[in-house]
Amino acid sequence: MAAGGVFVATTVLLETEWVLRQTYRLSRPVIVDFLRALTVLTGVTIEDTDRLTTALDWVDAGMDFADALHLA
Repeated sequence: MAAGGVFVATTVLLETEWVLRQTYRLSRPVIVDFLRALTVLTGVTIEDTDRLTTALDWVDAGMDFADALHLA
């Protein structure tokens, strides 16, 4: 990870999705788009990008995010 970069752990992704959904009442497509956008930002390192991408594909198909991330 480059100096000044941000590391996003899987647990942070779970909490982020929950806050965006429960507190801010964002829709599933908006949350998925946001999480996908994180994977391509310069300076942001996702703990397991492949796992997140797979989980988001499953969420698009109707699965709960936490369940999808755990299963991925």
